[in-house]
Amino acid sequence: MTSSATKIYLVDDDRIVCHSHTLILQKYGYEVEVFNSAEAFLEAHPKPNEGILVLDHNMSGMSGLDLQRKLINEKTLIPIIFITAMYETVNELATKNGAIGVFEKPFDPKELIDLLNTVTVSS
Repeated sequence: MTSSATKIYLVDDDRIVCHSHTLILQKYGYEVEVFNSAEAFLEAHPKPNEGILVLDHNMSGMSGLDLQRKLINEKTLIPIIFITAMYETVNELATKNGAIGVFEKPFDPKELIDLLNTVTVSS
């Protein structure tokens, strides 16, 4: 089981997706903070140094890959997991840039929880 202190930053511009992912993550003991854009996340957490970032790629404004590049350029090390409908576009570049996982929508939530459990146990 996870630590209740494990923070998940969920970034997706689809409110229904955010709601369903939040329910799943909270069920497994994760604390979830939701943002409807990459810009909103950066405004609230300009240099996140804890938690795990779970984000979509295709959002209005800054894309998920743009956010990942910005964090890399600023030497911000936070584990990133993508959940996207654009798997073929995102997977290779995201993992090359250090994403710990890329899931294609729709996905099996258990696979996400298993990956999160692996990351939080090894932290």
